[in-house]
Amino acid sequence: MSSAGTAETNGAIASAVAAFSLWKEKTGKERAVVLKRWHALILDNADDLATIMTMECGKPLAESRAEIAAGAASVEWFGEEAKR
Repeated sequence: MSSAGTAETNGAIASAVAAFSLWKEKTGKERAVVLKRWHALILDNADDLATIMTMECGKPLAESRAEIAAGAASVEWFGEEAKR
């Protein structure tokens, strides 16, 4: 259950707007570099991420690992698409 109130929500929205204004100025190639780095970070930390997911959701570790791998693959795919 979230304990965020109106102030936190408004702050998160303002941060997202600011981040998007920077992101939209990047070229597709620049975005691809960022997404490629994110993909690498997911893979480098897959075991820890899967453990956290298992602890939070109660799913089997193997299932969490598969979900992390699928998420990483999606990030990689969007990174490749950003170039186009």
